[in-house]
Amino acid sequence: MKKIIHLGWIVFLFSAQLLSAQSARLITGKIVDEGKSPMEFVNVMLLKSSDTSLVKGTITDREGKFELENIPDGNYNISLSQLGFDKKLIQDIEIMVPNTTKNIGTTIMNKNITLLEGVDVVAKKPFIEHHTDKTVVNVENSIVDAGSTALEVLQKSPGVTVDNSDNISLKGKNGVNIMLDGKPSHLSNADVAALLKNMPSDQVQKIEIMTNPPAKFDASGNAGVINIVLKKDKKMGANGGLHGSFGQGKRPDASLGLNFNFRQNKTNVFGSYDYDWRKSIEDLYIKRNFRINDQLSSVFLQNSNIEYIGNTHNYKGGIDYYLDAKNTFGVLLNGMNSSNVNEGSNVTDILAANGVEKSDAVTFNNSNGKWSDYSANLNWQHKFDTTGTQLSIDLDYAYFDRHNIQNFNSKATDYITNEVLKEQLKNDNPSDVAIKSVKADFEHPFSENTKMEAGIKSSYVVSDNNVMYYNYLDQLEVPDTTKTNHFIYSENINAAYVSFNTKIKDFGIQAGLRGEQTVATGEQVTSDTSFNRNYIKLFPTFYLERSLNKNHQLNFSFSRRYDRPSYQDLNPFRYFLDQYTYQQGNSLLEPQYSYNFELAHTFKGAYSTTINYSVTDNVITQITHQIDSTFTTYLTKENINKLENYGIAFSIPISFTKWWTSNNYINYYVNHYTGYFDGGNLDEKSGSFNIYSSQSFSLPSKFSIELSGWYQSEQYYGIIKVQPMWSISTGIEKKLFDDRASIKILINDIFYKSSFKGSTHYLNQDVEISSADDTRFVRIHFNYRFGKKTVAQARRHQTGAEEERNRIKKD
Repeated sequence: MKKIIHLGWIVFLFSAQLLSAQSARLITGKIVDEGKSPMEFVNVMLLKSSDTSLVKGTITDREGKFELENIPDGNYNISLSQLGFDKKLIQDIEIMVPNTTKNIGTTIMNKNITLLEGVDVVAKKPFIEHHTDKTVVNVENSIVDAGSTALEVLQKSPGVTVDNSDNISLKGKNGVNIMLDGKPSHLSNADVAALLKNMPSDQVQKIEIMTNPPAKFDASGNAGVINIVLKKDKKMGANGGLHGSFGQGKRPDASLGLNFNFRQNKTNVFGSYDYDWRKSIEDLYIKRNFRINDQLSSVFLQNSNIEYIGNTHNYKGGIDYYLDAKNTFGVLLNGMNSSNVNEGSNVTDILAANGVEKSDAVTFNNSNGKWSDYSANLNWQHKFDTTGTQLSIDLDYAYFDRHNIQNFNSKATDYITNEVLKEQLKNDNPSDVAIKSVKADFEHPFSENTKMEAGIKSSYVVSDNNVMYYNYLDQLEVPDTTKTNHFIYSENINAAYVSFNTKIKDFGIQAGLRGEQTVATGEQVTSDTSFNRNYIKLFPTFYLERSLNKNHQLNFSFSRRYDRPSYQDLNPFRYFLDQYTYQQGNSLLEPQYSYNFELAHTFKGAYSTTINYSVTDNVITQITHQIDSTFTTYLTKENINKLENYGIAFSIPISFTKWWTSNNYINYYVNHYTGYFDGGNLDEKSGSFNIYSSQSFSLPSKFSIELSGWYQSEQYYGIIKVQPMWSISTGIEKKLFDDRASIKILINDIFYKSSFKGSTHYLNQDVEISSADDTRFVRIHFNYRFGKKTVAQARRHQTGAEEERNRIKKD
């Protein structure tokens, strides 16, 4: 791996040397408007006189001055441009003498009267946009998502499915890398779901869905990358907003938030605070049939009601300091604190084969949890010129801490012997994850059509999970050594990548290669066992784009990706629902690897058809095991042999009239699981499809209505068969106070059909499960924006510690 890191630095140094090896020739000048006032941020482009190809570029400073340095011998023109002004071309500038400065004097730019003549731009982005490399969901333009959680919005996104265990899949494939503002969150899918459940949708601007990300992104994410872009504001001055909501389903919820942005001269300060309070309830039903010699012996019927109350504080802040036109320094701080209470009751009726009840068990499960998530980022961006040559460096630190205490009180009654057994169990589960990361990214365009990107990254993670169980004997807490487990996991990942992008006639080509070294150690302190892993893997990417004509475009992409297990999934601790049902980690989990191919056709830049194929080895899959001797079932994750996934997707935006637009997405896919599991051969193949459609209507008096719905057909997830689910939602919006405020009322899941139902029929397992969350509700949402409407957008920045953060569990 040292060779890879050295190669990355050689690329940086070689590119920098190219930039500085030329003679010190300068071109300087000053740009003013018709009133002789200096003009800042004018684009100054140096072009060859012979073929008008771009040589170098820059922008003017606050005094209207610019400087172009290290100019080779030759004849040049200078192109000047800025929005609202006529373009200016300065011709016949000759550079021949080394170590000299050419001053072209002061140039006046004239206002473009036609452009500035009272144009009122009111364009609104569609809810779903299709791009060459991604699909974009513009959340801020949706009525039915106002006041929702980020997870609820994600579930409605095209091709995305969230199951009852909060596993997030994309086009039928699991292993999605969830990012926030381009930054991996280091969480597992279940952890990300817990985070997004507590994030109001008011924080979300858009969701970017990438099935084949380029080499610049971390190689994790077998199914691709979903980037959740948070809101920020626009231009010089100050602005901000207030928002709040109240909803009522089976239980109520409420949220309140504030955001601000202030930019003046070289400094941009931004921040936000959101408070979310919500109650919810889940009804869980499980039926399990136990057999002896293929004959039904017992039937377990479990009914659980789980009440959830959560309080979450989200806050973030940052400063961007624009030292000059070339250098920007930034500080980002993010924090989240949450406390939650779960109160569950579980009743299990145990029946004989003839249906006569033999016994029952009643368990009360109460848990109190607190978790916090803090991160800090220091970053520096240096722009060598305005052609795109730049270097970015990031230093990151993140810390996640969770402490959860559970109490179980169980009472079991045997109707044959009339024996009653009582049990009290306590689970104290502190967990923390510390992440340190450093990364550097370099971009250098060789010409208008050719660009190189390269970068290096190193991260170090320590995860400490201490699960302590206690039995109550005579009101004393006695440690239960059969369930207690202390697991420490440390991981160092070193990576380097290089990518080239060019265009030859009607073909666009991009090729990249990323190398990652993983050094990991896991220690089970309680049992005094450990494991060590050290491996290097390469991940190529390739993209080919062909423009057939102005209406038709073809795109082909290929990538190799992988997913590491989450830190908590490696920890073999047990989480109990009752004495017969629990969840357990697996320290033997290994990464899964996939090869992904995609061919897309785009018509008129809007309508798209995509064909995809992928094969994943060592698939990490959620699996249930059944122990007949103790009538227990537990859920865990294991590696099975292979998953083949292939399918076709259609994106169909339609504008029926000026006041009625429609976005539609259809995806058909086949999942084929094969492997050797629990002493049997797994071979499950199923075809499935999902549909998303939204209808938006603009009405007079600044009213608008939206109707949306989705449908997910029957599908297999490993050995679990999931029944169809669907949902229809609607909302109405009224804009107020010169569009600075809005009131939205929405009804979610009107027919209450998004509940999970599944079954497993594999070897000795015969299980049926249904889970109904509080998905049908009415919510009212209010939003008000204050300050200037044109405040410059805070710089979006991708930190270096995100892939590691995505692997933390927060549930």
